[in-house]
Formats: sequence, structure tokens, C-alpha cells
Amino acid sequence: MDFSLTQAQQDLSALSRRILTDRVTPDRLTELERSGSGFDEAVWADLAAAGVLAAALPESICGDGYGLAEQCSILIELGRTLAPAPYLETVVLGAGALSDHPNGYAAAAARGELIITAALAEPVGYDLVRPGTRAERAGSGWRLNGTKTAVPFGAVAGLFLVSTTTPEGAAVFAVEREQAGGGQGIVDRFGDTLAHPIEVGGFGVIEKRQHQHGFRVYSKDAENDQKQAE
Repeated sequence: MDFSLTQAQQDLSALSRRILTDRVTPDRLTELERSGSGFDEAVWADLAAAGVLAAALPESICGDGYGLAEQCSILIELGRTLAPAPYLETVVLGAGALSDHPNGYAAAAARGELIITAALAEPVGYDLVRPGTRAERAGSGWRLNGTKTAVPFGAVAGLFLVSTTTPEGAAVFAVEREQAGGGQGIVDRFGDTLAHPIEVGGFGVIEKRQHQHGFRVYSKDAENDQKQAE
């Protein structure tokens, strides 16, 4: 069995390392820490411009069609430099789960225009099978109620994948930033831009079912989604 890296893995690793080595210096990390910012917008823009963000995403969203092995090569370089960049959350998890969503979330993430994160942890624990956050049908949509803690890059994310329990079982909702907190936005109680809590409640999220990666994803704009599906 051949465990050697492919040419694509080597190229992406080298490209990522060059960008990150130039940008993510000890002085820069200290600067970000002192400013209270846990996200380096310049690094993220450089990764997007170089095609790193889109490289391991499907061609249908303007990616290069590479996969998990290439994503791992990029993640290694991000870890090597301690880069404050949400590649795992936005590209691997977010864009991966929403790659065929008609709202274009994944394509926006691939261009570096949208930060996606996962809101999974809760005050009472971390249970993906029976999350404490509840989702109930409300007319033609859904109403979510609950609190998520330690949301990675919650201060800059524009879209949250929120784990919930519905009458039908566990489900994940795609919640846009302005919908979180009942219209109040992100609730910053910890003062940590890397791990913000959010509260969801008081809004409807219209249904959109997608059976991707073993879970259901819901979002708004059901009527448009249904028309496109047809």
C-alpha cells in the first residue's frame, strides 16, 4: 500500500505553508491576542485568493474537486503555525455539509466571503444525539429555543450550524447570524472571540430537508428551495 502524498497534497501543503509562514508570525499572534481578536482576516483573504479554501471542495461550487486528504494537508499547515483561521469549521464542516444547498452558502465560503461555524456544545453538555436545544414546528417553519456555548469563531461567523432535537429526532439547522438570539445577534458573555455562546429563539426557520452526511439540514427559504428542487 502506497502512503506517499499525492502531488496535489504536496502542492497545497507548500502553498499553505508559504502563505501562513509569511503572515502568521509570533508578533502577529501576539497582536491579535492583545486586540482580543481571534480571527486574522488578512490570512483568510490570502488563503481565499490563492485558491486554498476552494481547492478541496466540489467543482459544482467552483472548487477544484479534491477531497479529505487534501484538506488534511491544509489543516496540518494551519496547525503548524497556530493560524487563527476557521478552515475546519467553515470549509471542512460547513461547506462540506452545504455543498449542494441552493442558497449558495458553500460557494460563498469557498470565496472567503462567509464564515460558517458549528454551534454544538451546550451549558449542560455535548450530546449530538439528543441536544438540549429544541426545534418545534411553527406554522410553515420552525422555532428554535436553546443556548449554545463555546462556538468557535462565533464573533465573526455569518452562518451557524445548530444541532437540535426535533419531534422527529436530531437535526441540524443552518441559522444566519441575524437570526441568532431572537434578532439580538450574538450574545457575548465570555469575552472570548474564539468561543462565543449564542442563544436561539423567537424566530422561525423554514424547512429544507437534505440528507447529507447522515443528518438533516434545515434552513429558511423553503418555497424557493422546493421550486429549485422540482
